[in-house]
Amino acid sequence: MAVGPAVYHEQSQITRFPFTLALAMAKDRQRVTPADPPMVTVLLADHHAVVRLGVRRLLEKEPDFRIVGEVGDGLKVISEIERLQPDVLVLGLVMPGLGGLEVLRRVKRR
Repeated sequence: MAVGPAVYHEQSQITRFPFTLALAMAKDRQRVTPADPPMVTVLLADHHAVVRLGVRRLLEKEPDFRIVGEVGDGLKVISEIERLQPDVLVLGLVMPGLGGLEVLRRVKRR
C-alpha cells in the first residue's frame, strides 16, 4: 500500500497516512492534524465501470477524499469538470467520444 506524506501532530510526532495530503502552512506555521485533513474532491472518468468502482472504493476508505462524480464518456468529462470543479481528475486514456489525451488538452486550454 502506498504511504502518503507525513502529517505532524501537536506533540511533534510524525505519523503516516495512506493517500493523505499534508498542508504546509508556512506563514503561521500551523500544523495539520488527522482531525482536520484537507478535503480533496475527485472526478472519476473511465469507460470501464469496474475501474471507476474500484477506484471509488479505494478512495471512499480515505477520509480526505470525496468523489464528486463519475463519467464514462470523454465528451462528458469537460462539462462535468466545469460543473463540479474537482481538485483531481482520474482519467482513462481510452474512452468513447474523446480520448483522455484530447480531454487533457481541452481542459488545459480553459
